[in-house]
Amino acid sequence: MVNLGYQFSHRREYTHPDDPTTPGLNLHLQTYTYDVKYNFTLPNDYETSIGVNGQYQNNAISDATAFPIPAYHQFDIGPFVIVKKSFGKLDVSAGARYDNRSFNNQAAYVDTLNFKYPQLYTGSNTSAPGVIPQFSALSKTFSGASYSFGATYNFSNEFLLKANISRGFRAPSIAEISANGPDPGSQIYHLGNSNFKPEYSVQEDFGAFLSLPNVSASVELFNNNIGNYIYQQQVLNPDGTPAVNPSFPQYSIFTYVQSKARINGGEIGLDIHPFAWLHFENSVALTYGTNLGNGGPVADSLKYLPFIPPVHIHSVLRGTFAKGFSSFKNVYAFVGFDHYDAQDRFFAAYGTETYTPGYNLLSAGIGGNLTNAAGKKVVELFIEGTNLTNTNYQSNMSRLKYFDNPVVPPGVQRGIFNMGRNVTFKVIVPFDLSAHVKAVTGS
Repeated sequence: MVNLGYQFSHRREYTHPDDPTTPGLNLHLQTYTYDVKYNFTLPNDYETSIGVNGQYQNNAISDATAFPIPAYHQFDIGPFVIVKKSFGKLDVSAGARYDNRSFNNQAAYVDTLNFKYPQLYTGSNTSAPGVIPQFSALSKTFSGASYSFGATYNFSNEFLLKANISRGFRAPSIAEISANGPDPGSQIYHLGNSNFKPEYSVQEDFGAFLSLPNVSASVELFNNNIGNYIYQQQVLNPDGTPAVNPSFPQYSIFTYVQSKARINGGEIGLDIHPFAWLHFENSVALTYGTNLGNGGPVADSLKYLPFIPPVHIHSVLRGTFAKGFSSFKNVYAFVGFDHYDAQDRFFAAYGTETYTPGYNLLSAGIGGNLTNAAGKKVVELFIEGTNLTNTNYQSNMSRLKYFDNPVVPPGVQRGIFNMGRNVTFKVIVPFDLSAHVKAVTGS
């Protein structure tokens, strides 16, 4: 099997109200992906897959005034092998992969004097007045192995246990090793670190799954220890105020750092379906992120990883009516409830994160197909709403929570809040453009 793909992304952000035709950000990213796989069975019914996949990326920068990442070339390749085998009620699988990422970019300079806004400098005199280095030439290669071993024991058709242990590898991203500029979308000035090492992890997973005629339940737990974990932290001035770049005084500076870390947690799911058309689905998800430091003691303000979700409880009552009502078929209706705990386990150092209060969200929706007298679908109708109680909240996972001036008046909550009540209406009209050929018979 061979899968090839191509994607072109042209990202432009206009950030100058006085010059609406001048883009603040203007990136052209071309991505070529490839996936080659061969499946076969070895003697004694060992199901085997071997293959290789990866991508090639080429990022170019056009006329703009902000340059968070450089123009670059990146090539990823990863050969792999997966083997599966069943021994009665025991299913076993194992896999291995070796990844390699090569990256390079040329030096880039910015002219800060000859234009209204900073511009990429294309001249030869890089020491001219007002010309400053934006990106240094960089060429890096990262490589590493990952593998896993897992097993499932089927006690019966209704109950099974799963366990898995794996070693992971992740090469640093372009932003993490080479960023040096503002991102208008997050109001952050990013600084990368070209000395980063790749991340490695060892993860253990365990799961128990029960499936009965009227009840389905699951419990899944995981523990992941990561070396060279990469995350962002804010940069402060000596007096404790957020540091800013003089050319972008509204942008707080964030730099990337590495540390040992542990991410663990789990999820519990319960689906009660007393009737085929009615489901009451529930889940509870919990994730902890702990900063283990680099060998020494870790201060209280540093002991939690940034941007870790709080406890999340999700419930939805859904009814599906295939036969529908009169001319409406395949009708469904649901009511959903989401509870997010307060996040008091946050990365407080350097003002990177702040406490986030908990909140509740209510959603609902209804939809179905409108059919004609012959039973043929004429139109699909959907009405769905989120945050129906118009709760005023901020998610701790949102960068926009900190999108504001570094200093705000007392009593004013900093940042942008999440979306309030939102009701959407969707209509889908099917068109049948296929050729209709009538059969002709004769004697």
